[in-house]
Amino acid sequence: HKSSIHEITLPDGITNIPNGYFNNQYSLGVFAFSEIQKVVLPHSLTSIGVCSFYSCKNLAKINLESVIAIERGAFDSCSFEELNLNDNCILKNGAISNCNNLKRLVIPEGNTNLGIVQGCKGMEYLEYPEGGTTVDSYGSSNSGILVLPSTVTTIKDMAFARSAYSFIVLKAKTPPTLGSNPFYSGSWP
Repeated sequence: HKSSIHEITLPDGITNIPNGYFNNQYSLGVFAFSEIQKVVLPHSLTSIGVCSFYSCKNLAKINLESVIAIERGAFDSCSFEELNLNDNCILKNGAISNCNNLKRLVIPEGNTNLGIVQGCKGMEYLEYPEGGTTVDSYGSSNSGILVLPSTVTTIKDMAFARSAYSFIVLKAKTPPTLGSNPFYSGSWP
């Protein structure tokens, strides 16, 4: 059953949105499949659990200034064009997925996982910070410009499968080890 609430403000004092806190019929996260368009989070909130906003297709605005941990699938199939992340925020693999309106994202320092953002077809610019060494299999199927850090040493099998990047910037001075078919089935200019 979908919620008809379009805007929600969570009260001060809440520190996290746990995995499946208010389970719906799919046992996903708190707001999964809702019609929510805007969420105002309190400054006390520091973490967002697995699939909390899964398939919130109308979610266009959320403040993440105080959030320092975002779990996998927390933002899957949302409609925001931009996300402003806390400089200390750590994101899990696939934390931001299939958000096709998301245009630009710079991942904060401290994130060494190079598969945080997946399937964002409208992405124009995605930059990962220094520290990550491996681009995982199916680690990214986005579009636009991808900037990988100088610390990358390995690009695994099918890492960019189904990608449509127009340009990949690899800051590494030494070419990384490539798995088999890292660009399999991609759409390249």
